[in-house]
Order: sequence, then C-alpha cells, then structure tokens
Amino acid sequence: MDREVVKSYFEAIRLILIKHNMFYKFGAKIWNMNETGIALNHKPKKVLARSDTTSLHNWSSGNKGVTTVIAAVSADEGKSLIYMVEILLDVIIIIIIIIIIIIIIIIMYI
Repeated sequence: MDREVVKSYFEAIRLILIKHNMFYKFGAKIWNMNETGIALNHKPKKVLARSDTTSLHNWSSGNKGVTTVIAAVSADEGKSLIYMVEILLDVIIIIIIIIIIIIIIIIMYI
C-alpha cells in the first residue's frame, strides 16, 4: 500500500468526524486492529522460487502451533491509553491503601 494514500484516507475520516463533532466524543471508541499469525515450528526444507515471488506456501511440520499477534491503535491518538493507565494507577493505589488498612486492623486485634 502507498503510505500517502493510507494517510490521506485516515485524514479524510478524521476531518469527517471533526466536522460532525464526533471525533472528541467517539475517538476513543474507534480502533484499527491488525492481526497476524506466526508459526511456532516452521522449519521448511529448501524452497525453490522465482526471485520476483512475493508470497510462498510450503508444507512444514505437522505441528500446527501458531501464535497470534494483535496490534490495535485508538483514533484518539493514544489519549484513551493514557487515561486507562491513570485509572489503573488509581486502582493500584486504592488496593495498596486497603491492604494497609487490613494489616493495621489485623495488628490491632493480635
């Protein structure tokens, strides 16, 4: 794919969302996701192909173990991720405070 074509496509979507006052309301809810699979035991024998070949299929071992890798990007330019990290830190702090209170209560009754 041409990088400039993809960039102009997403810029057009961004402008439409801004025009209709949807970008800041729904930006965190719009995600682009891509996945790919990686064979865990792919050790093919020698492969013979033309030099201009872009895709090759080959028999490999009978082991079908595949790891799936997923990447997802939010349309809000990462603001929702920062917000989620802030919430997670708040939750961790609350859990630590609860643990400290429980320890104090246990110590008081011992």
